[in-house]
This record gives sequence, C-alpha cells and structure tokens, in this order.
Amino acid sequence: MKSWHLIIDVARCHDCNNCFLADKDEFVDNEFPPYSAAQPWHGHRWMNIKRKERGQYPVVQTAYLPMPCMHCDEAPCLTADGAVYKRADGLVIIDPVKAAGLEVEWWRLHRVHQYRGPADVSQLEAALVALYSYVYGAQPSTMQDAARWRVRAMDVSDQWVAAGRDLNDPLLVQERRSLVASYGALRDAVARAGPPNASPGAF
Repeated sequence: MKSWHLIIDVARCHDCNNCFLADKDEFVDNEFPPYSAAQPWHGHRWMNIKRKERGQYPVVQTAYLPMPCMHCDEAPCLTADGAVYKRADGLVIIDPVKAAGLEVEWWRLHRVHQYRGPADVSQLEAALVALYSYVYGAQPSTMQDAARWRVRAMDVSDQWVAAGRDLNDPLLVQERRSLVASYGALRDAVARAGPPNASPGAF
C-alpha cells in the first residue's frame, strides 16, 4: 500500500505564512466530502506556525516550525467511534458527520439529565470528555476534570433556572466558579497536550 508523505524544510521557514494562507484559501467555505467540512473564517488554524526565540539582545535567533496535522503513525487524536480515524494509506481523517455528533450527543444527554431528575452523570461526563479530546487533540484522560466541573456548572445552572432565574441568586456565583474551574482545567490539559506529534525539547 502506497502512503502519503509531506516534507517541510523547516530551516527555510521564515514565518511568511503563505502555507497558512493557502490552507485558508483551500478550505474556508469549501467542503470536500467525505474528507473535510468547510473551515470557518475564524478560530481555526489548520496550519499553525510555532515560533521560538533564543539568546538575548543583541544576539537573538528566531526559529519557526510549521505544524500541520502530522498524520502520526499512532495518532493520539483517533477516537473509538470513528470520528477521527486513520486510513490504510496513512492519512488521518476527521469525519465531519460523526464529529458533529459528539457535540449533539452531550447536549442530548444534558437534556435527559436535566428533565429526568438526578441520575448517573458518568455518561454526560464521558460525552464531554469525548468532545473535548476530539476538539483539542488531547488524551481523554486529561479532560476528566474539565468535564466534571462543566457538568457541575450545568447542574447549578439548571437549579437556577428552576428556581426562577433571580439575578441575585447565589447559585450564579457557584455556577461561575464551576465554569472557571472547568475552563482552567481545560486550558491546562490543552497546554500539556501540546501540538500533535511534538516531542518534548525537539524544538
């Protein structure tokens, strides 16, 4: 089986961002089913460029490293449900339909949890873990805390709605604290994950 390879001469990269612009030109508002949904105008960098400065004034060196999807041999972003999978030729593919299903699924489970009373929250937490790990390309185990705090925030929010939505209700303070804790845990997990296929200290 033939496999695809892309070679980037990082020594020649000077942060011109032409690769980033070409990626935007190719994918923004353009769908390539079943391989790719259209890239949104904002918020996505499918071709990212890392920058690192060494030395100190007046002797400073700047290095750049283009970071597309690396199509890793053992890609950490692969999902058991097939939303992200690896083809026989080596390409890692994101299934837009299945990926969108991850977003829909946690909302569905939230509504079940909201309207059917107290229940086991493990399914809802698992759905959020699946969504977060897919979106941010991180190991599911690193997303547990973010998902747990997010579910707590949902529960408090549901209580606030049921109580009449009083803007002075202390439940709003609890909800905010839970959301801040969730976003903090999510940020830390994403920072630890780093870019796909990056080896510590390699750049």
